[in-house]
Amino acid sequence: QLFSFSMNSAQFDILRYQAFTALRSMGFDTTSIERSVAAYENAYKNDVNAGVYKINVIAELILAEQQRSAIQQASSKRCRDKHDGANQNRPPVKKQKFPVSCASPISHSHMSKAEAMRLSVGSRIDHRNENGVFKIATVVEKLGTNLKIHYDGQSRMKDIWCNYEQDIHRFAAPYSMSKGSNPSPAPQSCIIDDRDKQAKEKLIAELKSSHAQKNKRIQQMQKAINDLHRSNQALTEQQKQSDHERKSMQQSIQAKEIKLKETMAEKEQFRRLQQRLGIAWETSKKEIAALKTQTNALQSEHKKQAQKMNVFERAYQSVKQKLSALHDFADDQDLGQLNETKLTAMEQKLEQKLKCVKEAKQKLSEQRVQSKLCIVCQDEERDHTIVPCGHLCICGDCKQHYEQQGAVCPMCRGPIQQIIKIYT
Repeated sequence: QLFSFSMNSAQFDILRYQAFTALRSMGFDTTSIERSVAAYENAYKNDVNAGVYKINVIAELILAEQQRSAIQQASSKRCRDKHDGANQNRPPVKKQKFPVSCASPISHSHMSKAEAMRLSVGSRIDHRNENGVFKIATVVEKLGTNLKIHYDGQSRMKDIWCNYEQDIHRFAAPYSMSKGSNPSPAPQSCIIDDRDKQAKEKLIAELKSSHAQKNKRIQQMQKAINDLHRSNQALTEQQKQSDHERKSMQQSIQAKEIKLKETMAEKEQFRRLQQRLGIAWETSKKEIAALKTQTNALQSEHKKQAQKMNVFERAYQSVKQKLSALHDFADDQDLGQLNETKLTAMEQKLEQKLKCVKEAKQKLSEQRVQSKLCIVCQDEERDHTIVPCGHLCICGDCKQHYEQQGAVCPMCRGPIQQIIKIYT
């Protein structure tokens, strides 16, 4: 089954590191992983450019390389055994152990300090161990000039720290010194010997057993990959669900924001309405105060008119008393004793007095009528005043005709804003 790590081009180093970590967790050594990854990158350039590493394909390449290496090692061993059998009578050569500080007997040169300074985490080198033997190793940590070295095929517990300024003779290019210390590979003619059928069958059996074990490991890895794939699908579903919840939450937030904006708009309208009502209330209060002032003025004018009526009434009573006295005087006088001139003068005087009495009586009557009756119908008493002119001139029946739009005061022809009833 296909299992791949996918990344964009900016994270290519992280992608390659993840592939290395996954293959190391399967039990493969670093050398085999590096060679197989390099072969995969050369053979599957399109997938690598797309950011895809197929772990199962790389694992198959590693297993194939291990099988070829096993065949080559077995053939080399058989050739060495034949060579050792021909030289059995030779005395054994004692292996010389070189200390770390001494120079290596191998003719290859070590790294320069400039090359050592360029080393970084993950760099491959040949490093001389404490026994004086160069082995392929990897730089796993770097602190200034101190490098932490990990030997391939050994436990992490055996990692060591080494300073390349003090021990530069222990650093060499990868596979430059370790290959020189290893025996040269056997020629192709020594790989398979047709005459040794038993060894060949034994080798084939070992290869089949190794192949079966590798297949079993591949099945286990495929099972683990399937579990990872299922967990990835579950995570994808959870991500979709969280995205759906996030979208629904965003929609809810947007709806609440719209509702909040509407509420703020309504609040602003209410504030403006309240402001207009406050202005109208202040205007009404001023109008009411003006109407009260006009009403007080009308009441004082009405009192003055009443006082004038009382004055006219008293004058009328006085004139009436004088006429009565004059009649009494005329009755008492002996008109027969007066001459014609005196009688004519008396007659003219009496006519003038009577004319004055009639005029005063008529004027008093007119003032009485004008001060109490409606000037429009002359039937009902005046009890409504007009605002703003303040004339008390109409009754309740005539009020309806002056409440229409465009009506004017019947006395001054001024505009009518309001008609108020006056209680006395």
